[in-house]
Amino acid sequence: MTDPLEVLPPELVETVFSDLTLTDLLSCSLVSRLWNTATENEILWKNLCISRGWKRCYEFDKCIFDCFKSFNDEEMQRICSFNKWKEYFVLRNLVKYNWNYGNFRESEVFVTEEAQRITCVSRTNRLLAIGCSKGIVQVFNVRAEHKLIQTIKFKKPRYIGAVMLSSEYLPFCQRYRLFVFKVNEEGTFDFCSIKEIGETEALSISDPSDFIGDHYLDDDDDDEEEEEDDDDYKFVDSYTLGVKFCMNDDFLVANNPLSHAIFVWNLKITTNDPVVSRFEHEKGTILTCIDLMDDVVTATFSYEDLSFISTGNHYRWFMTAFSLKDEIQLYRSATICEPNLSLVKGLSLHRSISYTLHSVIRSTEYNIFNEIQNKVYLFNNCGTLIYEAFTDFIDIAAYPDDNDFIAIEKNDSLLTYNPKTGIATISIDMLQGMILGICNGVLVTECDEFDRFGSSGPKFEFWRLKRSQQSEGPLFTLTTRYEVTTVFSDTSILFVGSRSIFLLDSMV
Repeated sequence: MTDPLEVLPPELVETVFSDLTLTDLLSCSLVSRLWNTATENEILWKNLCISRGWKRCYEFDKCIFDCFKSFNDEEMQRICSFNKWKEYFVLRNLVKYNWNYGNFRESEVFVTEEAQRITCVSRTNRLLAIGCSKGIVQVFNVRAEHKLIQTIKFKKPRYIGAVMLSSEYLPFCQRYRLFVFKVNEEGTFDFCSIKEIGETEALSISDPSDFIGDHYLDDDDDDEEEEEDDDDYKFVDSYTLGVKFCMNDDFLVANNPLSHAIFVWNLKITTNDPVVSRFEHEKGTILTCIDLMDDVVTATFSYEDLSFISTGNHYRWFMTAFSLKDEIQLYRSATICEPNLSLVKGLSLHRSISYTLHSVIRSTEYNIFNEIQNKVYLFNNCGTLIYEAFTDFIDIAAYPDDNDFIAIEKNDSLLTYNPKTGIATISIDMLQGMILGICNGVLVTECDEFDRFGSSGPKFEFWRLKRSQQSEGPLFTLTTRYEVTTVFSDTSILFVGSRSIFLLDSMV
């Protein structure tokens, strides 16, 4: 009997195999040598990666042998013989496995005394960038005993509002200026440009001498510096202060609260450092959140409706998406009204493969207790609102088969809601602490633990989320000596203190 793969053209074989799950694809590889060769098609493994949201194929290229010590030499040679997307799938799947079974490498990084407090962090597989309150950015190699490899100082010691590290670039902001550095052959970063973002335009500055260098204070700056005391600027999230920005491998997107537009630079184009795209937003609105995934910029804009002053302020917002590739607006959602708000405490914007999640943490005046509430909204990729709820916590993630789910905390339980089926199930019952986040199917919570002397400290619990049954208990727990802020990345968790960072790294 003739093997059907012998007569089918390669393009058709690829089409037939393209919808197979990982289990089916591995089963096909065992049929014969011909079938095994067919399953090695790079496109098939690329589809499997993308279906899980794993899109950075060359993520581990420069550190594969440094990071994954659990493989012996023979196994590593075999993995490196795979096509690039299959190699990436195997390594990324190992990272997820380590998350789910508590296989972490522990380490700690300390900033130098002159840096003062940590205000923001970002990391890649090899490097950790830390922004500090005294106008200092420090870069550490987390694969070389956390060696400090670079310190960037500002002449005026003002806090660093946000930092974002990639394999090629290191952008960070101080007030309304965005500084961009690019990696060199030695693995440190050289200055590229400064983006000074105003109301109507963004200027590029090629000479950093007025800004970067040893600290100094002008007489005119004394009062301003005294206002920026250490204690005023502890850890801040990426978009709290100054410029809001995000980045992928090719594009840098930025805005400041006074700007009338979102500015986009192509980082691959260095000639005259031009703004390649400019997206105007509606007059009277303020950009509150911004996100970049693939080549789509998603942003939320807000404004106050002053016509309701007699009955309480009405806070209104909407979401808009822009295509960087086509330089067009993809959609604008309907305007959402948040009635009777006295104060918006916080905003967040998260995207997955299929959905966009926006939350508004708000203070209301419904009663004398001035209740704090978290209202969440879920949109599809066309900007249509498909779900909204009041909840204590919400996050968005995906199971391996690209079945997006929404995690919701209600009455000390964690529910997983599938927007495709409309079904919510209990994943974890009787949670003991505050939910911090979800990564690779693992939930992290924080609660207080008391010792025999009555002193308390933070305890972190790690729970594996299961689709068909409740979790029986935490995978493991972790305690720290001091209060910390948690920062999640794909491969690690950073517990950020005022002067140090404790890392749990799943690349082992």
